[in-house]
Amino acid sequence: MDNHEVIESAMQGADGNEDASGLNPDPAVREEKLQEVQENLAELSGEQK
Repeated sequence: MDNHEVIESAMQGADGNEDASGLNPDPAVREEKLQEVQENLAELSGEQK
């Protein structure tokens, strides 16, 4: 294994605009992601919005 190998691929959808938490700093994008997570959690817990 070469620890100095350059990795040119990234995670799917990664565009380099995320902060250290992995979220885009744009408030509109953060709100959209939060809403998506809340909807997914509601589906998992059987709640309806």
